[in-house]
Amino acid sequence: MKKIIFIHLYNDISGSPKVLSEVIKIIKKKKIPYQLLTSNHNGFLSKFKNTKFVFFDRSDNKIFNFFYYFISQLNLFLECIKYINKDVIFYLNTAHPFSAALAAKLIRKKIIYHIHETSLKPRIMKLFLFKIIKFTAHQIIFVSNFLKRMEGFGTKKEIVINNFAHNEIKKKKKYRNNFNVLMICSLKEYKGVFNFIDIAEKLIQNKYIKFRLVTNESKRNIKLFFKYTNLPSNIKIYSKKLNVTKFYIDSNILLNLSDEKKCIETSGLTILEAISHSLPCIVPTKGGPNEIIKNGFNGYKISSKKINLISKKILKIYNNKKIYTQLSQNAYKSSTNYSFYKFRVNILKIIYKYIKSN
Repeated sequence: MKKIIFIHLYNDISGSPKVLSEVIKIIKKKKIPYQLLTSNHNGFLSKFKNTKFVFFDRSDNKIFNFFYYFISQLNLFLECIKYINKDVIFYLNTAHPFSAALAAKLIRKKIIYHIHETSLKPRIMKLFLFKIIKFTAHQIIFVSNFLKRMEGFGTKKEIVINNFAHNEIKKKKKYRNNFNVLMICSLKEYKGVFNFIDIAEKLIQNKYIKFRLVTNESKRNIKLFFKYTNLPSNIKIYSKKLNVTKFYIDSNILLNLSDEKKCIETSGLTILEAISHSLPCIVPTKGGPNEIIKNGFNGYKISSKKINLISKKILKIYNNKKIYTQLSQNAYKSSTNYSFYKFRVNILKIIYKYIKSN
């Protein structure tokens, strides 16, 4: 049986390594041999034993960032070349590890790409990475129909495997006076962090509506990021957490406020997790979340720029028990369309196709 070489450049607590961690758990249960190549950071991929760390780092300085990226790709290429006499296939998570694809192509190994993103910057980098994918990939997995429409190459080697929602919370959300508004995202302006603060300020007169922002940064970085921002008293900001389940359980609604002009969400893993916990969601009007959220059924589609409208919707949901209960129940029902069972079956179908091939 062929061994799978999983590759992910930056091991953090964002969506793409989280999805990959589930893929690895699936193949581990099937006793399929594997090796993981990733960075030595504390993220969702830190718990796997069969891991070899490869250099990767980031910097606020663009020159350093480019240097780190170049070194990491060179290092990765040299690591992958070592598999020349091994019976392996390569599973590349995201578009970034292009040097691994080139190495695999050179030593004539099969390559599976799992693509999560479309908002790659600068544009010349995106064009380059997707050229490499088109040139090297034997199989391309897109995380949503939206992403396939945006970035697909129109070939038979492309497939959509939606991300999943763990449908473990069977208990419906209780309507209560305390109403918690949740947002989980990277600490980036284009993710709508300051819009979230503006919405909190607009609703500060209602003492029962509270706002929670869960980020993937340390307390120190959070303090630096908001150094010149006056945070309203009704908002709490949390540093990175590997397990965010308790936030979903204790919340009533989830917001995704990504700036559609700067960052189009391709799937929205936090949205899937939210609806599996019976949370209605307010999401942007473009991108993968539009495949999950239906206006007035399990949430609302509103541009993140429309602060007043989003604030009114939150108040409407809070003030009307009937509307909230219906949205909450529909959110849970819609999460069953994104079951982990379907995800597992589709992933294994692809894996077995290549590990059994010549």
